[in-house]
Amino acid sequence: MKRIAYEDYPDVLNAEQIAMLLGISRSGAYQLLNRADFPTLHIGKRKLAPKDKVLAWIDRQTGEQAKLETRKKQNFFSVKPCGKSQNSER
Repeated sequence: MKRIAYEDYPDVLNAEQIAMLLGISRSGAYQLLNRADFPTLHIGKRKLAPKDKVLAWIDRQTGEQAKLETRKKQNFFSVKPCGKSQNSER
């Protein structure tokens, strides 16, 4: 499959174009188009997405993912004080 430069995609993308842009299957693109948080434009039965909104959505998703990864690392590396448990006093 030949890669297309971002600038060469139309301003409004259909499922096939979203799939090519993101490197996912057309089925995966339709799953995105059906998500409540994905910027889908409904025109009749067609589902489309504005290219700039798709990129903004990706930025939000990757930002949220980075925050989750940071939280996981912080929880993993956090030092919790060791104390006597109630069971050890017996």
